[in-house]
Amino acid sequence: MDRDNLIRRAKDGNSASWTKIYARHQPALYRYIFYRVGEAGTAENLTGEVFVRLAKGSDRLPRRDDTLLARLYTIAQNLLLDMPAPADT
Repeated sequence: MDRDNLIRRAKDGNSASWTKIYARHQPALYRYIFYRVGEAGTAENLTGEVFVRLAKGSDRLPRRDDTLLARLYTIAQNLLLDMPAPADT
């Protein structure tokens, strides 16, 4: 199944397509977030939240895989920006 067709099927609610999108993009997103927060648990939680937010806006999913990747990184960056600053000790 080509990547753009995968997005169309996910948009139609196909759970197997969502699973493939997650499997394809989760590792890179996790690394992106982990290197910014430095804590595995927080990185895991934020990575999961990226996909939750993507799914909540599934009616606005892009049509192409490269655009989807940009959307995922935008969501991740916004989550990181919204995080409270670490407390000084």
